[in-house]
Amino acid sequence: MASSSSSSSQLPLLQQHQRAASSSLRNVYSATDDEDEDLDDSEGATVVADAENTHGLPVGSGMPLNRSESQLELFQAVVPLEVPAIAAVQPPERNHAADRPIQWNNANDNNPQDPGVSLLPVPESELPRYSLQPVAHPHDIKCKIHRKKSFSSGGKSYPSYELFIEDNDRLVFYLSARKQNFVNKSSHYAISTDRLANWSNKSIIAHVRSNFIGTAFSIYSNANGSPKMKFGVQEEFCAVLYEPNILGVKGPRKMTVIIPAMEEDGTRYQLKPDNERDTLLFRSKKDVDKDIHVMHNKTPQWNPETESFVLNFSNRVTMASVKNFQIVHDHDLDYIIMQFGRIASDKFTMDYRYPMTAVQAFGIALTSFDAKLACE
Repeated sequence: MASSSSSSSQLPLLQQHQRAASSSLRNVYSATDDEDEDLDDSEGATVVADAENTHGLPVGSGMPLNRSESQLELFQAVVPLEVPAIAAVQPPERNHAADRPIQWNNANDNNPQDPGVSLLPVPESELPRYSLQPVAHPHDIKCKIHRKKSFSSGGKSYPSYELFIEDNDRLVFYLSARKQNFVNKSSHYAISTDRLANWSNKSIIAHVRSNFIGTAFSIYSNANGSPKMKFGVQEEFCAVLYEPNILGVKGPRKMTVIIPAMEEDGTRYQLKPDNERDTLLFRSKKDVDKDIHVMHNKTPQWNPETESFVLNFSNRVTMASVKNFQIVHDHDLDYIIMQFGRIASDKFTMDYRYPMTAVQAFGIALTSFDAKLACE
């Protein structure tokens, strides 16, 4: 991704992503499965570590909430030839409790450093439903992901994951995911609201699928219990494009993240594609689409002292990895919408904020775990 923040400078890169993925987009939506992920970073691959630290360790504390007023302005209504916007309007009450947005737990606003005050955004019992709701601005949610390799099928061991919210000195379970084993050749992950020990197909709320070479991913709902994308039925939550980068000769990974835009009432626009041209991946080809929001990973900087590419993860990432990334809007590179990185061999942090949901952020993190034949 180019370092410039102008949308015009990003267009050629986005077009490159689209051309590389377009020939195999059908695989993303027709559901195929791949070999197990590469659990370790490739030897000799370009890594992303923390900035301002010669030993690869981060500085600071937490995702900076910079320029909050500018974010409300940034995510305003779309103007022609501008990036599609996301409104930050307080959602009104709904008639149906099941559809009503869950209100943020304001108790942690009074004294967020008080260990006696919960940092959970909503009561624990509401977390499964809240996982599909965008984070209220200007809050952020800090999470940890634990990776396991304990799910066996067909004589092979497949990775599985559990996502936890950090609540002071405890971790509260949020979501889990398993890589699925089917007969085809592209990756498929299922996201559930149950712990791995209690896994049930009834608790699956989303799926993540890739094309064969691992450069294009779609994250969509589990409507009617189908693991495949059924046009006109399932809701698409997010799409992720990786720029092809054979042997890492182009440097660190370059990502494009596409999510549905926000409605005026503060809810997420529900996108149920009727055909391939209505999906997020195809919509991203347009110069302007008021119903989607396009973001990229922040470009890491080369540190000649450590001879590595670095990013400042603000004390949230402690190990260099090709999987580490930060997602930003091209018009405000200081507002970190999501960040993900390694802290131990099988432990990672995942922090996200408005306008993302937990399912979107977790799904994006799963795409980073997945092996990519054409990206490294």
